[in-house]
Parts: sequence; structure tokens; C-alpha cells
Amino acid sequence: MLNYGFYSDATGRVRDQDLPGGSMVSARQVASELRQATTLSIMSLTGAAIAAVALLGVIFVFLFADAERARDQRAWEERLGIVADTRAADIGKWVESQYGELGGLAENASLQLYMSELARAQNAGGDPPAQADYLRNLLAVIADRAGYKSVLQGPEVNANVNRVAVAGIALVDTAGQVVVATHGMPPINGAIARKLADTGSGGRGFMDIHKEPSGDFVVGFSMPVHAIQEADGSARPIGRVIGIRRIADGLHPLLRQPGFAWKTHEIYLTRRQGQSVEYLSPRRGNRAPLTGMQSVDGLPSVAAIVARGQAGFGIADDYAGENVLFAARSIADTPWTVIVKIARGEALGESDSRRITLIAAFLILIALIMVVLIAVWRHGTSLRASEAAARYRDMAHRYEAQSRFLRLVADSQPNPMFIVDQDSRFRFANQAAAVQAETHDDELIGKSLKSVLGAAEALRYEEPNNNAFETGSIISRIHRSGSNGDLRVVQAEHIPVFDGPDFDNGVLVIEQDITGAVSEREHREAALKQLVRTLLTVVDSRDPFAANHSMQVAVVARAIADEMGLDEIMAETAETAGSLMNVGKLLVPADLLTRPGDLGDDEVCHIRECISAGAGLLQDVPFTGPVVHTLEQMTEKWDGTGGPRGLSEDDIIVTARIVSVANAFVALLNPRAWRPGVDFDQAVDAMLAASGTDFDRAVVAALINRLENRGGRLDWADLTEIRPTH
Repeated sequence: MLNYGFYSDATGRVRDQDLPGGSMVSARQVASELRQATTLSIMSLTGAAIAAVALLGVIFVFLFADAERARDQRAWEERLGIVADTRAADIGKWVESQYGELGGLAENASLQLYMSELARAQNAGGDPPAQADYLRNLLAVIADRAGYKSVLQGPEVNANVNRVAVAGIALVDTAGQVVVATHGMPPINGAIARKLADTGSGGRGFMDIHKEPSGDFVVGFSMPVHAIQEADGSARPIGRVIGIRRIADGLHPLLRQPGFAWKTHEIYLTRRQGQSVEYLSPRRGNRAPLTGMQSVDGLPSVAAIVARGQAGFGIADDYAGENVLFAARSIADTPWTVIVKIARGEALGESDSRRITLIAAFLILIALIMVVLIAVWRHGTSLRASEAAARYRDMAHRYEAQSRFLRLVADSQPNPMFIVDQDSRFRFANQAAAVQAETHDDELIGKSLKSVLGAAEALRYEEPNNNAFETGSIISRIHRSGSNGDLRVVQAEHIPVFDGPDFDNGVLVIEQDITGAVSEREHREAALKQLVRTLLTVVDSRDPFAANHSMQVAVVARAIADEMGLDEIMAETAETAGSLMNVGKLLVPADLLTRPGDLGDDEVCHIRECISAGAGLLQDVPFTGPVVHTLEQMTEKWDGTGGPRGLSEDDIIVTARIVSVANAFVALLNPRAWRPGVDFDQAVDAMLAASGTDFDRAVVAALINRLENRGGRLDWADLTEIRPTH
């Protein structure tokens, strides 16, 4: 980038302090301003640090309070879980004890024998044998001991009226007929018979809790009775022993936990019935069992959550709408779930109160600190107000002086320079830019490029300006106008400017007339090309068998370079080196070049040495690219077996690898004194065979792709007819 007296940062962006109107100060002034800014910012930094500490303190308090609450919840989870586990275990033992009592009866040998005889007597239609009294007495004893006995209901009168109890034990045969039962045993038929006949594990039967017409809540159990084992060890079923009992006598007492005496605690049983959940035990507010049924899919109450199996512990609303902590456990071999709950307010009230107190105290402390900081800040502000005013006046004077200075610097530059904003309106222009626009610099400010330069000329600036805005980097453009004697070439640098003094973003455009340099370079290049053509003519005249070979190599080399995506300089290097590859033949005797037949080894070696020495003839020619290095390395081979330096692979310059492939390809196509030329297919096969040894595979692939896929066969159909252009 040309230096026009402006300063830019490492990214190439011109900062506002570098523009007219910016703040340009000496090193001493910068140090002074820095010390003052540091002094002024101490209080701000201190306040920010205290605010950050206060914020962290608030966060810590909330985290600490939440951790305390979580700890208390975990403690209650363990406490309620222990109670739930204990009640579930006791209820499970009670259920097993019912099966145990009935199972003991079912395995009684006398009962098995007498029941078999009673069943035969009933089938025969005879009178019940005396064993019935024994069995009835046995059942009465077990019922009294195991809790299956209840008070008979109904009027006590001297009439043929059955007085029925709600509990008892009975023996039924395989047809479901009662063989013998305790006095007042409820009828065993219908739903009761079906439920008790449905057996589970081990042949157990179970009738879930239901309400009797008397208002009692009962549950039933049954166990199979088998006949005395036969000689072969088998035992056929002869009936079942069935027991029905009130749950208030044996089950409800198990819902009390000794030592668990919280005011709002409660333990109750539930079960799921389809899409509803039922309460199996009494609850607070004189709520009877099997009342207050709730939908499983309804509101997320404790019972619904437990019925869905979503949690063994949690916080939710109970049946009464009270927010509670709860723990739940399932009872094995039953559809029952025991729930232990306590009101959240009673369980976590102290923790919540402590959390609120802690947060309130800390917030009050923070408020006091902020009041002190504000008071100190107001005091410091009043002391520094006068200092700030004085510095402002000084800065205003320096700003005005600096603007005049930068205007002087900009106007002293011979090259036009101006700044436009994102709307392509002039924001600054030096005197050279104003002269070029045929107006005064003050009249340019605020006008658009189109209104000053015209639509066509403005378009030349807008495209690179937009590119500079988007990329944030310097964009260079070269513009040509006129021709021959009127040719004018201008190089423009488009530099993004961010945060200008009176606009947000802009682009600084600096132009330089490089017509002379371009004309001189083009003249030099034309002379160089003429030199190359002259050398080609001389070389071809000395070897008629290889006439035009160099020009053909140049055409193929340029095509390969373009196919590989090389830049213009390297592509021209490959083309020029291809043209000059045989310049060394100027050192070979003419009779040796035109002699028919095979040459001797010494003669071939002499020709190769002369061709290699040809690069030295061009050592001082000012080529744009590495033409000489290309000629020096074009006889190197990919596997390192070539010469003169034995280079291999990527150590060989890419243009030399390209010229080597192009030379071999053209040589195959052209006839020589000792052999005829080959066609494209034969040439491709030969190049592929030498890939990876003599030639770079990538270069060969580029040659074949140009030949097969990009019209090479058509373009090079008359390759052997190419002649140098004079």
C-alpha cells in the first residue's frame, strides 16, 4: 500500500484518530491522558468489582439456600421412605400371614380326610356325617384366632332366619359348593366365588377389598385343599379353604407408624382400577374407604402420580388439595400401594423461612453498600466536573488545530483522495480530488458519487467500496481508459474506515496515475516476446526435423497450467519456458542436429549438455516469472533419476514438471528422422506408463483431462501444423 501520510492498524483499517478531525497527540500527551483516564476509571472499576461481588454473593446465597432446601428434601425423602418401607413390609407380612393361616388348614391331614368323606356323602345325597361338626369347630377355632370371626348381624328371634356375619372361613368343593363353614359365613357365590377361584402363584386366590351391604370393608383369601396323597405320591384337588375378614380389624392398624407423630402426617392405601385410583383406607376429614376416586390422567395429584408409576418420592397436591411431601411403596402380590405423606409447610417450613431470612438480610446489606457507593460516586463526580470541563476545552482547541493540520497534509498530496460513506456520499476530499472533479472540496461534501462523477464513473467506485465494507480489508483496482497515446491507467486503493468523526463507516479512496509504469512494462514485455520469437526462428531453422516443436510445447504447457489452476504469472512462465526449451540447440553443431540415423552415446550426451546449458544463455533476461529455473529443471524426473541435480517430486518446480510432460507428449505426436509420429491414444498410453516415475501424475492427469473432457482432441487436431507467430 502506498504511504500518503495516513496511519492504519494491523488489519489495514484506518482508525478515526488517523482521519481529519481525529485525536492526534504526542507521546507525552498520550501518557498524561492515560494516567488521567486510569485515575477516573478506578472508581468505576471498583464499583464494577463490588457489583460483581455482590451479584456473586446473591447467586451464592440463592444456591446455598437451594442446597439447604434440597438437603432437607433428601432428609425427608429418607425419613418418609423408611416409614413407607416399614408399613409396606408389615402389610406384606399380614397378607402372607392370611395365606399362612388358610394354608395350614388346607394341609391339615384330618381336614383333607374328612373333607373327602363329606364330599362323597354330599354326592351320594346322604346326611352329613359327624365329621362336619369337627370341621366346623376347627374352622371356628382358626377363625377366632386369625381374626376371621365377626359378630352376627340380623334380629335374634325364634324363627327360621339366618343371621349372617361379614367374615368367616369356609370349605368349598371343586364345584364351588360350600361343604362346611363357620356360623354366619357370607354366601360364596357370584363375584366372590369367581375372585377367590382365580388363583395366582401357588394356587392362591384373592378377593380385593370391597364394601359389604352392612357398611363393612372386607378382603378375601383362598388356598387349595388336596386329598391325602395316593400311593404314587400324587394328590388331587378336592376343594378350597376360603377366608373373608374385615380390614378394619387387621389391616387398618398397620397404617400407623410408632413414633411418627407429625401433625399433618398420614398413611393410607390406594389401588388402581383401570383409569382411576381408589383410596382403600380412611383419611382425614372423616373420608371413608373407597370414596374420593380420582382419574389417573387428571390433575397431577399424589395418588395419580403414584398410580402412573412416575415417582416413589415427590412433592404434589394431595386428595384435599394440600401440597405435601410423599413416599410410596407397592405391596407385593397385591394391587395396593401404601402412601406416606406430610404437609410441605410442616416439613419444609423452617427451611423456607431460613432461606427467606438469609436472602432478605443479604439484599439489605447489598442495598446499604450501593447507597454508600452512590454517595462516594456523586462526591467524586462533583470534584472532577471542573477538571473534565477544562480538558474538554483543551481537546476542542487541539481538535481544531489537528483538523487544519490534516487538511494541509491531505491537500499537499498530488494524488486524489476522498472518503465516501455507505450511501456513496462524499465525507471528505482533498484538493487534488476536487480539481479532478472540477469543483471545490467544500462543495463535494454530502453529494453522491453519481451526481459528481456521473453514473458510469460512479459505478467504477461503488463495487470495490461495497467489497471493502463487506470484507473489512483493502481492495485494489486498476482502471484503464483511452488507448494508444490517450491511454490512462489509474490504480485505486479502497480502504475501509470504521467509526469516522461524523459518520459510522466509510471508505477512503486513494488514486495514483501509473500510466507511465504500465506503458514501460508493456513495452518491455513486447520486446521480450519479440526476443523469444526471434530465438524460436533461429532454433527451428537449425533443426528442420524439430521445427515448431518448441511452439507446440508452449501451447500444450499453457493448456496444462490453466487446467491445474496456476496463476497468470506461472502459466506464462510455463508457456515461455516451453517456447525456449530448445534454445540450447544453438550450441549444437548443425550437422549433428540433421544427421539421419541413430546417434552415438557421446553425441546424445553432448546434445543434452548443450540443451541444459541453454538456460545459462537466458540468465540475465528479466523474465516476469521463474523461466530460467524452469529450463534448468525440465530434465529432472519425478522419481529423482533425472538431471542435472537429481531433484524429485515437489522439489521440482511445478512449471518444469509441466514443460517436461508437454515436451514428451508433443515429441510422441511428431515424426522424427528415426521414427513416425503416434496418435493421441498411443501418446496417452505412453504418458500414463511413465507417470509416477518420469512424470508427475497430477500433471499427466491435467493433460488427459484437457485432452478428453475440455476439447483438447479438437483443439490439437492440427497441433503438428502450429507455426510461430511473427
